[in-house]
Amino acid sequence: MWMNGQNFSPPSALINEMAKDFHDKPYDAGTIAKLRVFEFYTQEWIPVFISQPQPKFTEMHIFDFFSGPGTDSEGVHGSPLRILAQLRRYYDKGMAGWSRINIVAHLFDEDQEKSGQLGTARRLSTIGNWFHKAIRCFLGGFQ
Repeated sequence: MWMNGQNFSPPSALINEMAKDFHDKPYDAGTIAKLRVFEFYTQEWIPVFISQPQPKFTEMHIFDFFSGPGTDSEGVHGSPLRILAQLRRYYDKGMAGWSRINIVAHLFDEDQEKSGQLGTARRLSTIGNWFHKAIRCFLGGFQ
């Protein structure tokens, strides 16, 4: 990484500590802004795949390789729950191609504990259990 024209490598202990504590405190304004941009992106692209009565594709795969536990310390939704919220939005709208396409969400995190937290009913119940009938959702860590 370059910083002020010089090669800068933060100590790996600092990176590990930042990653470990990231979800244990409230998201900062920059993270909230990035999550909003990400959510707007998914909001605009999901209909590209499921809005037509005869979709061009039979499956849609959505990947989140940094899903974490799904929320920050105050329950603000992170990227995986925002993906599921947008899918729910279009499911509720009854998009024309919804029943003709298999939707698969791959939600991963390097930290198995965080993946487990995302999978708890407490986290996913904030969106609802509708997706078990509508999409396949894979949770897990890297192998």
